[in-house]
Amino acid sequence: MRDRLRPTSHHRASLAGVALSVAAAAGALATAFGDAAGAVWPAIILAWATALLLASLIGLATARPERGRPTSAAPIWVAVLSVLVLVGGGLSIALAIGAAEPGAALLGGLPLGAAVLVYAVGILPALIIPALYAWGFERNTLAREDLERLRAHLRDAEDGR
Repeated sequence: MRDRLRPTSHHRASLAGVALSVAAAAGALATAFGDAAGAVWPAIILAWATALLLASLIGLATARPERGRPTSAAPIWVAVLSVLVLVGGGLSIALAIGAAEPGAALLGGLPLGAAVLVYAVGILPALIIPALYAWGFERNTLAREDLERLRAHLRDAEDGR
């Protein structure tokens, strides 16, 4: 049982991503009290740290100790890369655009920066991530054998009452 719970390379990479993103976010936030107060680069670092944290958490959520790497990594890598690009890039673009001037062009009824946030950071990941999770669910998360084992444990627990 102990060997089954040993972290795999998938776990270690995801944990390294979590640690790196937290350190980057802490560093970016610490600059708010220093000479870089008001600079744009800490906000950009914070945007990419947030994206890395989300992507790393996806990696942790999909890693199973007894299986090691997911059997089909394509949905997971697409999800991780889409989160990195959409969230990190979307937040960075919105920060680079800045505040909208009165009379500025609208995209979908929103100023350009707000549209990037709503569509690229909010709606697209909310559509992509669940679809990719469903695509690889049986292969990577809960296989038929796992479900049968769970049902057997539940039957045993009910009989033991």
